[in-house]
Amino acid sequence: MKATKQGIVPIVLALLVGSVVSAPLGAGSVYKWTDNSGRVHYGDKPRSTAQEISITPRAADTTSQPTDAERKDLRQRLLNMYQEERERARVEAENKNKRKARAARNCALARDRLVSLERSAYVYKLDERGERVVLSDQHRDQAIRSTRSDIVRWCKQTARK
Repeated sequence: MKATKQGIVPIVLALLVGSVVSAPLGAGSVYKWTDNSGRVHYGDKPRSTAQEISITPRAADTTSQPTDAERKDLRQRLLNMYQEERERARVEAENKNKRKARAARNCALARDRLVSLERSAYVYKLDERGERVVLSDQHRDQAIRSTRSDIVRWCKQTARK
């Protein structure tokens, strides 16, 4: 068989391209050296003071993308968490409104009681038999002080919230 120039050129070209392409894929040596100014260099050709270093390729990323079922499950869990948070916030707001309404009601009752205590000629309470017992001036003053402290407590809660 006679080899011609035209038949050899494609073969040589194919071998040359194949070696150039496959060179980075192979496990070639890597060398490390330091020059006179103290800078560290790396290369694939050995120098007189070069030290060969081994490089291990990193393992392929084993974390895969989540499947459609996993994404759907995650989305559902997030939606459930958001729903639970909204429900918790709704219950908390409802309880806050109840406490505020209770404080407003108690504030109004305490103010009415104070007006009644201060304007009445005498103050009485009912005993266990349902009969009226008139309070002394000392007990009346004590009831007024107690009612004023109730006003401070309940009306401040109404103003705060």
